[in-house]
Order: sequence, then structure tokens, then C-alpha cells
Amino acid sequence: MRRWPWPAGGCSDPAASASIAPASSCRVIAGPATAGAKPSTGVSSASPKYVFAASGAAMWIRRAALPDLALDGEVFDEEFFVYHEDTDLGWRANRLGWKVLYAPAATAVHVRGWRREERFRVPVAARIHSFKNHYLQIAKNERLRDFALNLPWLLAWEALRLAHALVRDRALLRGYPAACRRLPSAFRKRRRLAAKLRSRAAK
Repeated sequence: MRRWPWPAGGCSDPAASASIAPASSCRVIAGPATAGAKPSTGVSSASPKYVFAASGAAMWIRRAALPDLALDGEVFDEEFFVYHEDTDLGWRANRLGWKVLYAPAATAVHVRGWRREERFRVPVAARIHSFKNHYLQIAKNERLRDFALNLPWLLAWEALRLAHALVRDRALLRGYPAACRRLPSAFRKRRRLAAKLRSRAAK
């Protein structure tokens, strides 16, 4: 998937706008996969490669995978509403043993609404959803051991997020209580995922 408008200098790596990976801070970025996903090294974006997650703007899912990926009857978490629901799904797919393949021969043009230099053009409600969903996907998917190992990076990133909200975008502060209100549901879905993993391990 190629972003539109093109970044300065052109889209040098189409995979960067078609695939998603989390950093140690649990921030979702384009780049080598961590937190349980195997990094892809030495593979150019011109070749098919396995990635952590696919962008929801151009994603195909096998029908056979849908019942396994669904939690409480939802493949995409409806409480997310917008932003990070593709990352949440990719994270869950990795936990359940499904692989996400980047296929360069399948192309699409994405009119991207969120760009760093124009973030304040995004509606406030959408920015708040993105902010809260960061926490919901961690609550649903992150392994406790990985959470403990990544805690220093996570705390540093959270300090930066809080500073950004306080200094540049105070509306984002509403994302904290919004996330807290939905944590019980996120933890319930985490238990559903854990049950699926135990059932699979017992077979």
C-alpha cells in the first residue's frame, strides 16, 4: 500500500505504509517487529515477507481465520471505533499462531488522513480514540513477561505522551479516563484470548 500524498522524496519503502510493528514501548510503528513477532531482516519490500500486522486500509483475511480471531463475536474490536483496531487484530493473530504476509504484488492507494505535520486537522474525537486504544491493545495482548521486560521503554514513552498531551494537545487527556472505563472489557477479552491459547496448547 502506498501512501498518498507521497512523503518528501517519494515512498522509498512501500512496506512501511503497508505493515505495522510495535516497538519496545508498545508504540506501533513501521519497522522490525518485536514483542513476540520475528523481525524480518535482509528482505526488501519488493519481496513477500511476514510482518507483525497489516494496515486495516488494505487487509485480506482468510475466512477460515475469522472464527479463531474473533473475541466476543468481533474480529475488529468495536470499542476501539477508530485507530489501532488493525494493530490489535495483528497482535492477537500473532498470539494465536497466524502469520501476516506482506504481498507487494497487491497494491492499493491510501488517502491517509493522519500525518504528523497535520495531526491537528484530525478531529478531536478521533485523536482521543487513538490515544485510548493504545492502552486497550496493550491490556488485551501484551504478555506479562514482555510487559515487565519492556517497562523502562514503556514508561519513557508514556512520559513523552503525557508531556505532549499537557503541552500541545490537552484534549488527549480525555483519553485516559476513556481507556479506564473500557479496561474491564479489555481484560475480559484478554481472558477470552488466554482461554483460546490454553485450549490450543491442550490439543
